[in-house]
Amino acid sequence: MTINLDVLMYLARIALCVAGVIAIIYLVLLFKSVIETMGELQETLKAVNRDLVKLESPLDTVGQVSNTVNEVQASAKRAAMGAIDVFSKGTEMLGGKLKKQTGQPAGSPASQSEARDADAIKADFQKITEDLGSIAKDEEIIAKNDGSDAH
Repeated sequence: MTINLDVLMYLARIALCVAGVIAIIYLVLLFKSVIETMGELQETLKAVNRDLVKLESPLDTVGQVSNTVNEVQASAKRAAMGAIDVFSKGTEMLGGKLKKQTGQPAGSPASQSEARDADAIKADFQKITEDLGSIAKDEEIIAKNDGSDAH
């Protein structure tokens, strides 16, 4: 029986050596495929980087167009606000001139209805002015955000 155990131990040693050699060959092949994959990945990253560099210029243009649109919108709001203010003042001046030309006393029924109409018009303009005031606040917020984005 001792001879059989010695033979089995000898065969086990040979089997372990063969298994070790097979494992080393497998690891070498595995590392070889990993190295090839890394090389391909490096080439892919270089191609992606070239494409990103190509996209940088159009994206800068889009950013500039967006800023221009924001500036045009702000200018249009200011122009509309100024036009409404001029229209409001012109309407008030026209109403005053009409009152002077007609020469109606302040207590007459016609002048009272005109006064109510003028008050209604002023109320409408005040509402628009309040709305435009909120637009001005929005412009300030946009300007602050644009300033913080630039940093």
